[in-house]
Amino acid sequence: MVRPAKITELSLRDYFFILKKRREIIIFVAIIVISFAAFFTFIMKPDPIYEATSQVKIEKVTDFTGLFVEALSYSPADTFETQTIVVKSADVLEHVAKGLALIPASTSSEEIIKEKKYSVILQRLRNSIDAKREGNTNIINIKATSPAAEDAKRLANLVAEKYKEVSTISRNKRVFEARKFIEEQLQSIEANLNEKEGRLKSLREQYSVINLSQEETNLLRRFTDLEIEFNNNLKKLQETEYTIEQVKKGKALLDKTGARIFVEEGPGILLSHRAKYADLTIKRQEFLIDYRPEHPLIKDIDEKIEIVKNEFLNELGNRKRFLENKVQVISKELSSLKARISRLPEKALDLARMEREVKMNEDLYSTLKSKHQEVQIKEAEKIEEVSIVQYASTPPLPINAPDYFRSILIGVLFGTLLGLLTAIIAESLDTSIASTDEIERILEVPVLGVIPHIDEKTVMEKFKKLGIKYDRENINLYRRLFCHFVPDAFESEAYRALRTNILTLPDARAILVTSPATTEGKTMTITNLAIVLGQIGKRVLIVDADLRASTIHNIFGIKREPGLSDIILGNSSIEDTIRNIVDLMVGDIHIGDIIRNPGLDNIYILPSGTKVSTPSEVLGSPSVKEIINKAKEQFDIILLDTPPLLPIADAPILSEKVDGVLLVYQAGRMPSMTLRRAKSNLDSVNA
Repeated sequence: MVRPAKITELSLRDYFFILKKRREIIIFVAIIVISFAAFFTFIMKPDPIYEATSQVKIEKVTDFTGLFVEALSYSPADTFETQTIVVKSADVLEHVAKGLALIPASTSSEEIIKEKKYSVILQRLRNSIDAKREGNTNIINIKATSPAAEDAKRLANLVAEKYKEVSTISRNKRVFEARKFIEEQLQSIEANLNEKEGRLKSLREQYSVINLSQEETNLLRRFTDLEIEFNNNLKKLQETEYTIEQVKKGKALLDKTGARIFVEEGPGILLSHRAKYADLTIKRQEFLIDYRPEHPLIKDIDEKIEIVKNEFLNELGNRKRFLENKVQVISKELSSLKARISRLPEKALDLARMEREVKMNEDLYSTLKSKHQEVQIKEAEKIEEVSIVQYASTPPLPINAPDYFRSILIGVLFGTLLGLLTAIIAESLDTSIASTDEIERILEVPVLGVIPHIDEKTVMEKFKKLGIKYDRENINLYRRLFCHFVPDAFESEAYRALRTNILTLPDARAILVTSPATTEGKTMTITNLAIVLGQIGKRVLIVDADLRASTIHNIFGIKREPGLSDIILGNSSIEDTIRNIVDLMVGDIHIGDIIRNPGLDNIYILPSGTKVSTPSEVLGSPSVKEIINKAKEQFDIILLDTPPLLPIADAPILSEKVDGVLLVYQAGRMPSMTLRRAKSNLDSVNA
C-alpha cells in the first residue's frame, strides 16, 4: 500500500528553487508576451496625426480720452476668450481656405455660405484648429493638426497670418471711417465758425461805442457758461434716454447714424455696466456668424445679457433722473438770468450772444482738430493689435505615435508575472521526483548517492581552471571519465560517496546498473564509479550487457568483438574477451590521458560482443549466471551496464542473476509513476 504524500508548505527557498528550475519557462513566456505586446502595438498603431503650434500676441490700443476712433474701434468685448473663438471664425477660415487653394480666391462670402461643399471645407478646417490662451498672458496658441507634418505647420502659420490680416483690416477700416467722419464735421463747423466770426466782426464795427459795467460783463459771462452747461447736460440726457430705448429693444448701443454711442463721462458703475452690456451684445453678434440662436452658447450669453441689461437699465434710470434734475435747476437759473439780461441794451445782448456762439464753435473746432490729428497718426501707424510671436515649426513626431517603450515595459511586467504563474502551475503539475526523501518514500529503498549533473560546459570550466589542455572533439570522453581527469572536483567526491555506500552493502559484488528510461546517465555512472573504485585498489570489471546499443567500447576506445554475447554463445572464453589497461593503451585513448592519474590499471572491460538478433533470449541464458560467478573469482566488483528498464526487458532478466540493482534516476526528469513502474518491474522478478 502506498502511503499518502505529506503536504508541506513552500518556503522562500522552495520558490527560489522553482524559479531556478523553471527559468526557461519564465523567460520563454516573458519573451512571447513582450513580442506580442510590441507586435500588437505595431499593427494597431493609428494613422499619424501631427500637431504644429504658432503663437500670436494681442495688444489692445490705449484708450485716448475722448478719442472718437476708440469709440468706434475698441470694444471691451474683444477679450482673449473671444479672440480664441474669432481665430476659428468664418471670416478667418474663409481666408485660410483660399490661402490653401481649397476655395477659389474669387469666391464671394455669399457664395461660400450658399454652397454646402464650402461649408464642409470650413468645418473641416475648424475641427483641425484649436486656439487657447497661454495662461494669464496676452498670447494665444494656435494649434493645427494634420496627417502630414508639413501640412500641420503650414496650416498653423497660415491661420496666424490670416487672423492677423483680418484683425488689421478691421481695425484700419474703422480708423478710416472715423477720419472721414471727423473731416466732414470739421468742414461743417469751420464754415459755421467763419460765418459766426464774420457776424461778430460786423456787430463790433456796428456797435463800437458800447460800454458795459463789470457786473454786467460778469452777468453775461455767467449766462454764457450756464447756457453751455445746459446744452451739454441736455445732450447727455438725450443720449441716456436713447440708450435706455436701445437697451430695452435689445439692440447694440448705436446712435441714429449707426455709429456706436460713446459716453466718456458718468459714474464708474454705469460705465462698467455699459461696457459689460456692449461686450455681451457684440459677442452675441459674432457668435451668430457661426452658431444658430438655439445653440447653448448663444443661450448662455442671452441669460447674461438679461442680467446685465436689468442692472444697466437701473443705473441708466438713476442717471436720467439726475440729469433731469440738473437740467431743470440750470433752466431755472437761466430763466432768472434772462430776466436780468433783458434789461441790458439790445445791442450789448446781440454782441454777447454772438461772442458766445463763436467761442463754442472755436472750442468744438479745436477738439475735432485734435482728434483728427490723432486719427491720422493711427492711420499712419496702421494699427495692428495682433502680432505673430512665433511661427510653427515642423513637428518631428506625431502626437498619437505608439509608445513602444511603455508597451514593452508592460509586456515585461505581465510577461514576467505570467511566466512566474506558468512556472508555478508547471511545478504543481510536475509529478517528477526531485528530492531523495521523496524517492525513498515512494520506492521504499535507500538512496545510495546524489550525483551532480556533469555537462560539457562543466568539463571545460574544470579543465580551464586546472590548466589541462583538452580537445573539444573528446569532451564527451572527458565527461564519461570525469573522475579520472578531475579527481579532486566536488563531482568526483559525489562518486566517492556512492562508492562508500556500495561497499558497505553486504555481498554486493555483482551490481546491475540501469535506469527507468534512456539518457538518464547510467553509463556515465558506471564508468566514473568504476574509476573511483579502481583508485582505491579494487579490481573492477565493467560488463557491457547492453547488446542493443552498447557504448562502453567506444568510451574506452576498444573493439566491440569479441565480448559478452560471444561468451554466452560459446564462441569465446572469458579470458580471451576481457580487456585491460594494455588494451586501452593500444586503443583510441591517448596514452598520456591514461597515465594522467591512477585507477585505470584496476579497471577491466567486457564489451558487448557480436550483435545478436534476440538480445533478451541471449541474456536469459543460464550461462550468464556462470559467467558472473566466474568473474567474481577474479574481480572485487562487477558492474553490468544494461538497457533502460521500461522500454526493454533485458534489465529485469539480468537482475535475477546479480547481487543487487543500482537504479539511476535523473531528478525531476520523469514522473513519479515512471519510477514506481520501474521498481515494480524489478519487484516482479524478485530483484
